[in-house]
Amino acid sequence: MNMKKLIMLYFFLAGGIAANTKNIDYTYLKMQSAPFEVDDDYLSKHDIVYFSPTQLEAEGFPMGNGDIGGMVWNHDNGIELQINKNDLWTKAQPEEYGMSLLKHAARLKIDFGAPVFSWMHLEEFEGRLSLANAENTYRAVTGYSATTIRTWLAQDRNVWIVECENIPDPEMLGNHSVATVSLERLGSRSFTGWYGGWFAKNPSVGLGKMRAMADAREMILEETDGGLHFAVACRVVESSEEPETVNMRRAEWRTNKCKFTIMVSVVTDREDKDPVNAAKKLLDEAEAKGVDELRREKDEWYRNFWSNSFVKLGDDYLENIYYLHRYLMSAGSRGEFPLAFNGGLWRWNRDVLNWGTPHHWNQQQEYWGLCAQNDWRLMKPYLDTYFKMIPFAEKLAKEYGAEHDALLITEAHNFNGVQWGKDKRYLRNNFTPASQIASLFWDYYEFTGDEEFLKERAYTFMKKASHFYLDRLEWDEEKNEYYL
Repeated sequence: MNMKKLIMLYFFLAGGIAANTKNIDYTYLKMQSAPFEVDDDYLSKHDIVYFSPTQLEAEGFPMGNGDIGGMVWNHDNGIELQINKNDLWTKAQPEEYGMSLLKHAARLKIDFGAPVFSWMHLEEFEGRLSLANAENTYRAVTGYSATTIRTWLAQDRNVWIVECENIPDPEMLGNHSVATVSLERLGSRSFTGWYGGWFAKNPSVGLGKMRAMADAREMILEETDGGLHFAVACRVVESSEEPETVNMRRAEWRTNKCKFTIMVSVVTDREDKDPVNAAKKLLDEAEAKGVDELRREKDEWYRNFWSNSFVKLGDDYLENIYYLHRYLMSAGSRGEFPLAFNGGLWRWNRDVLNWGTPHHWNQQQEYWGLCAQNDWRLMKPYLDTYFKMIPFAEKLAKEYGAEHDALLITEAHNFNGVQWGKDKRYLRNNFTPASQIASLFWDYYEFTGDEEFLKERAYTFMKKASHFYLDRLEWDEEKNEYYL
């Protein structure tokens, strides 16, 4: 092997990674800083706070436990949230240009039957996303009632908790507060290729094969379309009423309690071959453990998470970006697959995706800097996914004429290994993703010092990625450089 060629390739791939920097002296910069002591409430200044109701779903609060999550927003009579999950990627969809699409799981709506969040009736209002403990709270006072809704997710199980309290003014509403909790799944076209007009023209595309059910204890949605099989279960704890199905895509539950708790679970057949009963079991276990204990576990997880990394930048806006990014990655990057670059778990418009099959030029950016900010654990879904993709990438490298033990990953690909971009004229000659992925494998090793990871995973991927370029690089004598 030509050593000069290999060294130049190394810097080509790594962007010129410096040698050992431990002994570099930075005193010449004459940098000074004050001691940074983190108070218990330091993160509160980076909370997202609204003092008036949101007008659009896109203005909602992003929630998640790393695997399931979604956007939460308020409407005049209550709140609505879209529940998404990390692994709801379909098989290639012929009606959607052969793309793999990330589907939503369900939408939950709470309606108190009175304008508890209508701007014209408000005396007081606050909507707050607390970063420190990952809780979203709406509080409002109107002439009709005093309302508090708190939402959060359990950290060791895929259960979403919604705590509701609506105390009516007897003169306005009587002595009872009747709330309707609805669970639905209405699919939709993804509208990938919206910018060029090449999306499915048939409005029936993407609607799925939903089946709604209701029994004495919960509402159930079960989806079996697009190569997916998953279930969503919803329970109104200690309700005196029973739910009912409205149609095959919607179920409702009415309760006359002024204070009640909703639990929602999501399970796919990747996790259990019987997702319906598994989703019910999750609710049983969560209810048995109790809301207080689930909250304690969640708060403890976030205390440990935030203690990994604090920065003080002297600019609230830049700090907001730093802490919000950390929050979003903790809320979205603990599932089986990398957090989708185009909305993550926080899409709100059903199955509208705008970009379908993952595109690595965009995908990588969420994972830049995670190791440096001591969040290397959140790299696992990314690294695991691309390591599993090696056999598919080796096959593609051979198709492109690689002679050595090489791999190649196209810019657009499905997380199950299908190299979607290889037959697309505008993507087939983009050879950069494998080197970008290899650099993040190296980042993980460089930060953790995990030599077993280097030996078993990072070096394997980096070497195979390098071999493809070694097979393709040619020397330009005139420019004194290698080119593809």
